[in-house]
Amino acid sequence: MTLGFFKLSAQKLNLEKISIKDGLSQSTVKYIEQDNYGNFCLSTNYGLSKYNGKSFEVFTTTNGLPANEISTLLFYKDILYIGTKKGLCAFNGNKIDNNNLYKKINGNVKKILSQNNTIHIITSKGYYILNNIDKTPKLDSVAISSILAYSPTDAEFDEDGNLWISTSKHGVYFMENNPSTKIQKYSLIQNSASSTNLNKKLIRIANFNSSNLLKGDVITSIEFDSNKNLLLSDWGNGIALLKFDLGSGIFNINYLNFDSLFKDNISLTRYTNIQKDKENNIYLATDGFGFLKIPQDPNTHENDYNSKEIKLINNANGFFGNNPLCFLNDSFNNLWVGTLNDGLILISENSSLSYNQKNGLDEEKVISICKSQDSSIWLGTYGGGAFKFKNKKFTRCFWDQGISESIIKTLTEDEFGNIWLGTTGGGISIISKENTNKLLQVNKTITETNNLQSNFISYLYKSKTNEIWVGYQSQNSIDKIVFNKDFTYSITNYPITKLSNFNVSCIVEDDDNNIWITSNDGVWKVNEKTGKVDDDYSTYKNALCAAKDWNGNIWIGTSDIGIIILKNKLRCRYLEKNSLNEFENINTKLGLSSNYINTILFSKNNALAVTNNGINNLIIDTDLSKIVGIKQINTGLQFPSYDNKANSAIISEDGNVLIGSVEGLTIYNSINHNEEQLNSKPLEVFINKILIDNKQIDWENDLLLKEGEYSSFRFDNFFNWYKIPNKLELDYTHNTIELLLNTNSLTNQKQINYNYKLIGFDKIWNTIYSNNSIVYRNLPAGDYVLLFKASLSNDFSKSKEYSYHFSIKPPFWQSTLFYILSFLLVVGTLFYFVFAREKRLRREKLKLEIIVKSRTADIEKKSAEIELQNTLIQGINKDLTDSIIYAKRIQETILPDPEILKNYFTESFIYYKPRNIVSGDYYWIKELDGLIYVAVVDCTGHGVPGAFMSLITSNILNEAIDTGISSYSPVRMLDYLRRKINIKLNNNTNDQINDGLDIGLICYDKEKETVQYVNANRPLYLISNNELITFASENVNIGGYSDFRKPIPSKTFSVKKGDKLFLFTDGITDQFGGTNNKKYNPARLRQFLLVNNELHLNDLKEKLSSEITSWQGSTEQTDDVLFIGLNI
Repeated sequence: MTLGFFKLSAQKLNLEKISIKDGLSQSTVKYIEQDNYGNFCLSTNYGLSKYNGKSFEVFTTTNGLPANEISTLLFYKDILYIGTKKGLCAFNGNKIDNNNLYKKINGNVKKILSQNNTIHIITSKGYYILNNIDKTPKLDSVAISSILAYSPTDAEFDEDGNLWISTSKHGVYFMENNPSTKIQKYSLIQNSASSTNLNKKLIRIANFNSSNLLKGDVITSIEFDSNKNLLLSDWGNGIALLKFDLGSGIFNINYLNFDSLFKDNISLTRYTNIQKDKENNIYLATDGFGFLKIPQDPNTHENDYNSKEIKLINNANGFFGNNPLCFLNDSFNNLWVGTLNDGLILISENSSLSYNQKNGLDEEKVISICKSQDSSIWLGTYGGGAFKFKNKKFTRCFWDQGISESIIKTLTEDEFGNIWLGTTGGGISIISKENTNKLLQVNKTITETNNLQSNFISYLYKSKTNEIWVGYQSQNSIDKIVFNKDFTYSITNYPITKLSNFNVSCIVEDDDNNIWITSNDGVWKVNEKTGKVDDDYSTYKNALCAAKDWNGNIWIGTSDIGIIILKNKLRCRYLEKNSLNEFENINTKLGLSSNYINTILFSKNNALAVTNNGINNLIIDTDLSKIVGIKQINTGLQFPSYDNKANSAIISEDGNVLIGSVEGLTIYNSINHNEEQLNSKPLEVFINKILIDNKQIDWENDLLLKEGEYSSFRFDNFFNWYKIPNKLELDYTHNTIELLLNTNSLTNQKQINYNYKLIGFDKIWNTIYSNNSIVYRNLPAGDYVLLFKASLSNDFSKSKEYSYHFSIKPPFWQSTLFYILSFLLVVGTLFYFVFAREKRLRREKLKLEIIVKSRTADIEKKSAEIELQNTLIQGINKDLTDSIIYAKRIQETILPDPEILKNYFTESFIYYKPRNIVSGDYYWIKELDGLIYVAVVDCTGHGVPGAFMSLITSNILNEAIDTGISSYSPVRMLDYLRRKINIKLNNNTNDQINDGLDIGLICYDKEKETVQYVNANRPLYLISNNELITFASENVNIGGYSDFRKPIPSKTFSVKKGDKLFLFTDGITDQFGGTNNKKYNPARLRQFLLVNNELHLNDLKEKLSSEITSWQGSTEQTDDVLFIGLNI
């Protein structure tokens, strides 16, 4: 695919200017060469500028150039030959080479050519040939004094190897390669300078000038076209086309005329350069009038100089300046243009088409846009009415058609195909479907007199059920209009807020039929059925637009903080770094070109954000759940207009983006198509620098690498043109390495992401975003392979993988030899100590045998005594255990039957797990006159003391019910328990007893569907409508230091079917476990209950048991566990 320029004057170039501010050494770019690694080498009047798409590296006389003014370049076999005003030098990818051979080439270099593995250099002082360049180059010179006298300007070889040299004083010269060439006698030079020796072969020279063939003698540039004809820039006379047949000796000249491309009767006669790209397109650089592109005909494969596709590119259609000097078409079909004083200009492949007053759109200020069912595009303008755009033709709806007001703020189409125009001051004008195909006559007007809240309409939206929702300027409500086919209608008003300056910017509907409203005062959600307004999102101020994505999430575009994604229940996470919460924020920090979002559009797996600084393509993965890349398109000076209004963009059926702005309608070519074109071309990745310990090293400096700090480094030759060492071996003292990468796509270099993994160190792949530096610090000794690949998104599945091998030598004490010597030393030392020790042990053995015999008798006596004591202890333990087990049976008799709960609750469970045989936790259930009381009690301690406390308190609770003391009041019951337990614990003692209990008690009235809750230091959880509500624990003491004057708080609340209640002691939340041996804690318990809310309670009990068992692991159970779940 070649770079296409544009057929209409309304079409705009997609431009980017690269200047001194970006690092270019000087603003005049005379020549462009691209190396095999994607870099541009630019010749300027102040040195060589190497550009990698992100930054420049500049080389001047201080780096070895003979002169700073560079006239021409040639990249051939990984060497860049540089022609300067004072001779030739070369660049090897790392540094300037100005050896003695190059120093023999004198004069101002005019052209460097390659031919048959030789380099030909034409200068102001000679013609030089570099032979044997693959081995040991040799320099020859050719005597062409007759040509040099007339100042050579350019040179080219034809297909037969003949050399053509243009001059600024005497036309063009021809140097034959084949002696059989037939040349007309009048052009053959007959004097002693008519022939010369070239490679020991006598050749002839011919001259074509104003006296025999040309109109003039000043030839600034020459180039062969795809037809093998020679194009000559005859200064002051235009472009000459020379057709020749060397076999027959026929030479015909024809001067081309492109004056018809100009509207002001300008005649093009002066051209500074002629250049052909790899697609055989011809570029003609004029002197002050821009440049022309002459494409190759795809059928004939020839350049057609009468083609209608020839276009003039200059500042009239957006180009920077009118003085281009040189051209290069890169591998991604972007055109790069070097200019006089305007730096380097990029013309990218993407194009846009604008409609304004010049080509049919009578009012250029487009502020609203919509697409109708018949694929027509409707435009609302500021003061110019509405326009219908179809088949590249505009039809206007204005005063004569009955429009109520000329400012059309918003448009939509109803279910019957009628077009609604929302105006500023004139209410709503409706064009019937029948009239949309005719003269756009207005059939109906709805205003304040017809019960609209205001005539100042800011947004119209058609819902899924075909109602029209109306938003206003400076109103605190919205309207819903139910419209019928016979044009009758009804209006329902929805109050939104008390704010008086409430301006609706957009309306959208979610999957649950809620209506979302964006405004200057935030985002609001309206339940259509109930009219309830949710202002939870009103904090998102300055909201301009909204859209619903594939997953049902609402995307909000703002004027200051970028995009807010309000998520539905699926809670998908578009960005890996974001948490799984209710919203995500995408802004300039994450790659947007601006935080001012005017419109959000969706197509395929792309989200498009139209901003005041270009379009941003948010690329979504195939599962529509992750943003894998943000691609800025048409940003900066490339963007058609900075002044596009909110909700003034749509996507057409063919994937084009249509944007309304103060400049009219701009149609931007299919973004998906452009992305597919870009992604279809593989990104090649190169290492262009390696830094060691944050220092750049000259890898060609033998002295540094043999005698200096880096003398321990080893490598096998070089990895690429950048002189990157191949299989680099470092020592352990230099184990921090940084690799700088780049690709062959200069236009996207700043947005390219890299994926990498260091084999031998990394376990997973790493990704760096919009950065090209891979750094590893303090690497251990070992052999490494760095794998890396590049992508414009986060999807690297189709990216080509590259590798680089390097190693780090260990220190001597980690080498194999050191390990062997150390092993032998250790073995020898051990052998000596073992031998000496055995000798000493034999002496001591005799002494020990005597002692052992004496003490053995003592041990046998004591062993018998211990065995007798163990028998007694085991008997005592058995008696105690039997007593405790019996106590457990007694305790179990006080526990009520859980079956009682089935009479009051649809589901229930009791999870009860004592720490010891008997427990200090217990549950208490009691029925009384249609009420049911349920309590969880945690007595002081656990085991036997806790069990005794449970018997006492259970008896008191039963007494409170049976004697009527409670009077159905949980508060009185708890107060009675507090007083009674204090009396019992302090009887017959003068000491203050600290024993007591915590309790949570509910009283459920099934008939009234109410719950009354009292507690002493125990919370209650209620899950209703998938929301967990915590009734906090009260600081009430029962037993110990009880304050009887302190009232016992009570909470009464309503419940409904499906609500769940959870009562529990602290055994679960205080259980230690997990990876860090921490408490389970209430927050983790609440999260567990919410996540598993959909389970039946019996299943929940099993899962809770497994959860606590897994959390506890090998840790000892901390306390008694009691947990009750009740489903209303």
